[in-house]
Amino acid sequence: MGTTARNDITGMAIKSRAQTGAYRSGWDAIFAKKTPDEWINERLDGKVIVLDPDGWREDDTPYDKPITYKDFCNRLSNSTIQTNLSLSAFNL
Repeated sequence: MGTTARNDITGMAIKSRAQTGAYRSGWDAIFAKKTPDEWINERLDGKVIVLDPDGWREDDTPYDKPITYKDFCNRLSNSTIQTNLSLSAFNL
């Protein structure tokens, strides 16, 4: 066996490190799939009421089907909602 591979810039050994909270949060933001109500409660503090889920009708996706946050935001932006949040709260 040879020597451990090292990063040319940092000199640190190249190996997987333990997952951090930031890693899990980033992964969750990109790949996690949750129902719209779960996204509303988690990301928007439950301060959004979907009055008419128009954004879910475009391709007949069931409203309760788990989807990514990006897909949720796209669908929510095409739906009729009631909220007192500013657009910056959506982190689009």
